[in-house]
Amino acid sequence: MSTEEQLLEYWRKLPSDAQHQVLEFTRSLQTEDNSLDLGVPEHLTIQSREHLDQLLQAGLESGDSIEVTDEWWAQKRDQLFNNAPETR
Repeated sequence: MSTEEQLLEYWRKLPSDAQHQVLEFTRSLQTEDNSLDLGVPEHLTIQSREHLDQLLQAGLESGDSIEVTDEWWAQKRDQLFNNAPETR
């Protein structure tokens, strides 16, 4: 399965409000006014379409996927608030 097919499959599983947020974000990347300062640290900004593609590919190849459930979020919150060691 190609990267594009993987992303499309992932996209189709997103709730419609999440799809809308992703579309708005990508539209903001396509604007010609790059002077808009959103307060994002420089190391977190997307420099180009190629840069975005590289980041997406790195995410897809970063390891086994995990199912993010309500239980997973509850454990993650507990770990963050209690400075507990991170688990997958």
